[in-house]
Amino acid sequence: PAAIFKCPVDIKNGINDEQLTQMAKDLQFKPENIEDAKVQMKALYDVFMKSDCTMVEINPLAETPEGVMAADAK
Repeated sequence: PAAIFKCPVDIKNGINDEQLTQMAKDLQFKPENIEDAKVQMKALYDVFMKSDCTMVEINPLAETPEGVMAADAK
């Protein structure tokens, strides 16, 4: 439970850059990968909204030498 981060998102305004940055930092991405992580998380949010999902999951969202990638998703 201590490793679970929650970030309330205003459904009308969507997720913002500040929230994405905080999530990337909470997930302890390397500084050079924070922007890449934000792009991945924003894309996940966009899929969630466009597909009218009740839940989306990426586990793990991995840090590789090439950057950040979704290694598995449901």
